[in-house]
Amino acid sequence: GDAPAPVVGLINQYGNRGQNIPWNIAIANDDSGDVYATGTTAGNVGGPSAGSLDGYLLQFNQIGVRGWSKQLGTTEIDNIYGVNTNTDGDVYFVGRTKGSLVAPNAGIGNDIVFGKYDSDGNEQWIQQFGSFGVDNSFVNPELDASGNVYVGGYTDGSLFGPNAGAAFPPSLDPWVAKFDPDGNQLWARQFGSPTGDELFGLDVDSQGNVLATGWTFGGLAGPNNVNVDGAATYDIWLQKMDTNGNTLWTEQFGTNVDDWAWDIETNAAGEIYLTGWTLGNLGGTNAGSYDYYIAKYSSSGDQLWVRQYGTTGDDAATRMALDDNGNIYLTGYSNGPASGQVFGTSGGYDAWVAKFDSEGNSIWRKTIGTVELDQAFGIAVQGNDLLVSGLTEGSLGAVNQGSYDGWIARLTTTTGNLLSFNGLG
Repeated sequence: GDAPAPVVGLINQYGNRGQNIPWNIAIANDDSGDVYATGTTAGNVGGPSAGSLDGYLLQFNQIGVRGWSKQLGTTEIDNIYGVNTNTDGDVYFVGRTKGSLVAPNAGIGNDIVFGKYDSDGNEQWIQQFGSFGVDNSFVNPELDASGNVYVGGYTDGSLFGPNAGAAFPPSLDPWVAKFDPDGNQLWARQFGSPTGDELFGLDVDSQGNVLATGWTFGGLAGPNNVNVDGAATYDIWLQKMDTNGNTLWTEQFGTNVDDWAWDIETNAAGEIYLTGWTLGNLGGTNAGSYDYYIAKYSSSGDQLWVRQYGTTGDDAATRMALDDNGNIYLTGYSNGPASGQVFGTSGGYDAWVAKFDSEGNSIWRKTIGTVELDQAFGIAVQGNDLLVSGLTEGSLGAVNQGSYDGWIARLTTTTGNLLSFNGLG
């Protein structure tokens, strides 16, 4: 039949006949106001396809006009997940490859791919590193005041030290590494419990300390919160390291069902916020299934509060951003009843974006969707605006090109009103 008309013309939807899965978004820290988006494509959204799945990096200007683009791939599966920029406008990205993108694959699984382009899209360097096993990174690269870059992830190998698990099967261990602006590794740490731990969120505070979070199936910092049958569950962990990679403290918390952490941010005072989702009563009574939460910690690792939010459906928070006034912005997806203003049509899983004050009190929430699958995975603050990125199986900002398309929306931070990012101004 005829493709449905786009429902929200202000949103920038892009894609091709293959699937496109956008992951993250970053705002240039120079004066350009450019926007960068990463993702995975089965087509040619950023350049010719190398086969299978490729990673891509796209540049947009402030009104959503496409600039330069990069597509990186081998005949194996390749992904670009994280992106960030420095004050010179250089762009850092991190992802993974199962092939030999710029170096021979180190083993039988994914290697890490980490690279830098200048603001005009000229490659500065790209490196590939890995263990014999599977190595992953889903974080945005983070920068300190000196321009050093930090990335992290998890491995089932011995990437930066011996694996914490048994010889077989090995456990998943978190890792964090620091590089100078030229890509030289300054230090790297691998840590974990014998039963498996994953790292999904990373940030660097104003003092150059590193904050990391994820989930553990073991006792990374204390006993696991087991279920009623005594079986292990996923707990949340967070760790603070100094700028030299020395561990300052590690905390673990959770319910007697599964709890996950997906992102972490610090404010100017060094206070820490993390977000994710829970099946339990982590910061309130569970509303039905997966609820999302915000937890706040002091710079010394004391839990200050946990707020939990949800509907009768699944509610997932995927990414978080803070503004200069301490407000918190979350994005994610839900198949529960839509709340707040709906941009598009509510149905199935919809993307959502919400604003909270520094104490976790809700200010506004918006739903973005079609009758098809819609999810959001990236968020960034740009002055008084908010950029959100995600995927859709529908025709959100343009007629769908065939499978998963990417989209980017611009909203005001004050009220969440939708602004144009469709390239037309």
